[in-house]
Amino acid sequence: MRLSTVRRPVLTVAVALVALSVVLGGTSFAAVKIAKNSVTSRTIRSGAVKAPEIARNAVRSAEVKKNALRGRDIKESTLSRVPRAAKADTAAKATDATNAKTADVALAARSLDRKRIVATAGGDLDSARAAAPKVELFSLGQLSVYAKCYTDTGLNETFVSTYIESSVDGAIVDSRTDTKEGGTAADFLNDDTAEVDRELEVNSADPDSASMFSQDDSDFTAFAPDGTALRGWTGVAVKNGTLPGGNGVYGDGNVCLVTGAVFGS
Repeated sequence: MRLSTVRRPVLTVAVALVALSVVLGGTSFAAVKIAKNSVTSRTIRSGAVKAPEIARNAVRSAEVKKNALRGRDIKESTLSRVPRAAKADTAAKATDATNAKTADVALAARSLDRKRIVATAGGDLDSARAAAPKVELFSLGQLSVYAKCYTDTGLNETFVSTYIESSVDGAIVDSRTDTKEGGTAADFLNDDTAEVDRELEVNSADPDSASMFSQDDSDFTAFAPDGTALRGWTGVAVKNGTLPGGNGVYGDGNVCLVTGAVFGS
């Protein structure tokens, strides 16, 4: 009797059977479910998940590690204005304006360190004053304040004076010594007003003596056509010759000491 032989299916038959099972199964493969939390970051190859694979709005802030995103990860045009940033739009201009205003105040509001001035000699009061150089104390806009120290050798008396001057006609000033408050042309502080008519303060010392003056009425106020306004005061001291108790802060010779402060705009 002949024994029957069982033949193994060839490769083509096997492939056909697999294909048939797929067709017959249909959605049975789609029905396979992945257990929750079974796919972890270790399971996914690095770089395998691209942006197209992520649904829009699928990744929310809760899924992002705190401080994980940097500036380069964020599209700046998508960001809304931060709180109170509207005020920051003009911050640069405001800072510039503040700096400019500060610079103006630094110029206009200042105190003066002590100035020591050696007296200029003259045969009489007028010639001594005319020969003395101007020592500027303050200057703003069209107005400036200066001092002079001079000795009338005929009287042997040393003087210290402070003055105000204007670079244009039409300014006004009020001080303890002279006042130019307007009216006729001569009643204004002009660029050609005589020095003796715009004196703010004066003090003098006899031979071998000293004198100091700084009282409440040593202040002054002045206005110029360009809008400049000055409000200030000066303090002066003067020595003539040699003092019996020593010259102290004055030093040798005929000298004047001047200080003061001014506020302006």
